[in-house]
Amino acid sequence: MITVIATGDRESDLYYWTGITKKDPELKNIPSIDCTTENGLQRLLQKLETISLLSESTPLVCHYPEISETILALFTSYTENIFIISPTGKLPKLPREITVITEKITDTTLKLLIADTLKKLSIALDRDQTVRLYIPLTIDDYMGKERLSPLRCLTFLRQVETISGSTPEEVQKSFMILLGLQEGKASQWEILAQLFTTNKVRQKDYFVALAETMSPYEIMSMAKSTLLLVMAILKGRQEGIDSASIAKKIGKHPFYVGSLLKTTELQKITYEKAEKILTRLMNLELALKSGRFEDESFGFEVLLATN
Repeated sequence: MITVIATGDRESDLYYWTGITKKDPELKNIPSIDCTTENGLQRLLQKLETISLLSESTPLVCHYPEISETILALFTSYTENIFIISPTGKLPKLPREITVITEKITDTTLKLLIADTLKKLSIALDRDQTVRLYIPLTIDDYMGKERLSPLRCLTFLRQVETISGSTPEEVQKSFMILLGLQEGKASQWEILAQLFTTNKVRQKDYFVALAETMSPYEIMSMAKSTLLLVMAILKGRQEGIDSASIAKKIGKHPFYVGSLLKTTELQKITYEKAEKILTRLMNLELALKSGRFEDESFGFEVLLATN
């Protein structure tokens, strides 16, 4: 049997391949052949062309092969199962007995899968939690449009499976911890909250902990991008634009924009306050790059102390 996974989207291809290996775990033990390299291509041809009564044929798993008429003839004459993942070039006319998967995995499919998994565990999320769940699972496609990553969703679902088997209360508690780990300490919401908090002790503790996993440059970069996004949203609101229109204008989901707006309201963040912090961040970055602060951590501490 030959299975060709050719959706035109690498993540969708690997999503299907994960499903196949889940049904047949033995396939995970078969070394995959990368046909983008000359060595990989020669290895594939050697396996297809070598006929030996002394050696046992094994299933083949190959990534990125170009299926020419010659290669197709070799594939169809092979006695074991073949799995072709993300073939390159135009596919030739394939025999009916070859299984061809061409349907991309959609956001709807992934959301239904996640919702079904959470329902089985009796995990209930409000709208803001749902938005925060999807943000780390989102990527930009080649056209710059946001979509859910099939592979990130699979990884997340594997993590969710580990908390099953407990009481409903323990499951809900474990899921909230998992949600926080998924976002990481550097969630946009938490960075906003801590940049504008009046509790300096809590602010210092948060950024000290964050600096254990991120450099001050990385923290500043994420803070700047978040502030620019918040300023665009707040500017839109000042001009009387609704959340849906703002979301469309900046290329974000309406729920995501609404969730950030809720954070700005809770922390009493205004456009002017956000602009002030952004200016300080940019001045600090300039000072670090010009050598005024040799220690980037010290420079970031100065920013927080004077905030």
